[in-house]
Amino acid sequence: MAGSTEHPGRLWTWRDVALVAFVATVAGALPAPMLDLPFSGSHDGWGGAFYSTAARNLGLYPLSTSWGAMLTQVGPTVAEPRAYANHPPLIVWLVAASQALFGASEATARVVPWTFSVLTAATATVLLRALAVPRTLAAAGVLLAVGTPLWGRYAAMVDPQGSGPLFSMVLLPLLALVAARRPGPAATAGLLLALPFGLLFDWPAWGSALLVAGWLLARGPTRRAGATLMAAILFWAVLVIGWTLCLDGPVYDAPPALGFHPTEGFINRAGLKPRLLDDAGGVLSWSEVWHRIAQHHRQGLTWPLSVLAVPAVVLLLRRALRGRAGLALLVIPGVVGLAYVLLFPQGAYTHDYWQIYLALGAALPVVGWLAESGLPTRVPWLGPALLGMALLLCIRSGLIVRAHATAPDLDALRHVSEAVVLRLGPARAVTSSAPRSVVIEHYTDRPIAWHADPTALGADVAVLEPPGGALIPAVRAARGPGEPLPGGWTLWPH
Repeated sequence: MAGSTEHPGRLWTWRDVALVAFVATVAGALPAPMLDLPFSGSHDGWGGAFYSTAARNLGLYPLSTSWGAMLTQVGPTVAEPRAYANHPPLIVWLVAASQALFGASEATARVVPWTFSVLTAATATVLLRALAVPRTLAAAGVLLAVGTPLWGRYAAMVDPQGSGPLFSMVLLPLLALVAARRPGPAATAGLLLALPFGLLFDWPAWGSALLVAGWLLARGPTRRAGATLMAAILFWAVLVIGWTLCLDGPVYDAPPALGFHPTEGFINRAGLKPRLLDDAGGVLSWSEVWHRIAQHHRQGLTWPLSVLAVPAVVLLLRRALRGRAGLALLVIPGVVGLAYVLLFPQGAYTHDYWQIYLALGAALPVVGWLAESGLPTRVPWLGPALLGMALLLCIRSGLIVRAHATAPDLDALRHVSEAVVLRLGPARAVTSSAPRSVVIEHYTDRPIAWHADPTALGADVAVLEPPGGALIPAVRAARGPGEPLPGGWTLWPH
């Protein structure tokens, strides 16, 4: 490869082992302060509570009832628990296994995505070195992605959309490039092993897998590996679709007229509804949606990575169109991640963490472009300079994570939940106008019904309102001042 003077037979030395260990350590240390934080009202908090509840339910309901699905039911077991079918269920299976082994806690839930994040960074470094990318450049590229605020905040987030599919989205193109250089059963086995760790997490990994399989099929030496990979994708597609059709219980948040939540989720996230809605249900314009998505990009990624990625992608694709594919396959994670954001603007407006795919998705083309250009050889200080910049960005990201982890009132919802359990009997119904009471549902193990009309509430229904909640004035007029709870919440037991 242009730009690398290292002989392939001498790639694996103690320096390479130390390099991978260093990258893995940094990749794991940055999000580590997030591991044992209480679930809060932020994305990483309420998502963690939602999927941890589903993991808990796998131990409460028999397989004949759950079919291994994400069950969102809280409280006593019921004959037909609610299922959540927007995503494949692998994240919930792994969290359930972790908590069965080590006990139920925020940390034992978050350690699952945290582990995948560390493995992604370490394995990407290993495979870049297997492609003869210079040592310093391989480390710098991966750490440019690790140094983004998105990595620090969301690498340990319990959610199907994050580190799980990213693991497969990054590994498949790298393994395909290795297979192109060293065809054989070992490379094909690696592709097949990495495949389900994306397909059973979330949908972007399917796009990445199909593109990789198509690239392998189009090349003579790798056609057999491509056909095998495509057959495996079809196998998993039949399995996932068949499993979804077995979910015959009520589906979480599915409107009765539609009845199939994956379809509703597609319509909503793609912005195909007549109106786009903000977090509070207000109507949005398209300009507001794209402005918010751009804001997520500026806050979650870093300008050096974004600036370097644009020419890198263009030049790699240009070389590929001229018949010199080289490392052009490294653009796939970024292209798929960007397509996911652009095709589903309603979801990208709400979920800033969707852009975590663009972290390594932007860094890998930068590595590929520089490795093929030969610049690290002609300009010897370039690799160390990039590595130094990446480490500075990692330090900055670490400070951002620490500031978040030490913010006041992170445990407010856990304390609110403890107060609710102490003040109310186990059978008392609770209602609230809080849009995201899923964290309190998880901690109290009781449903919190959403309600907007206090005049329709019976005296036996307790009311729980957040600071500034919509029900406060009317309930206060009917029931008095209520009981103050941590974080400015108010409870009216009667």
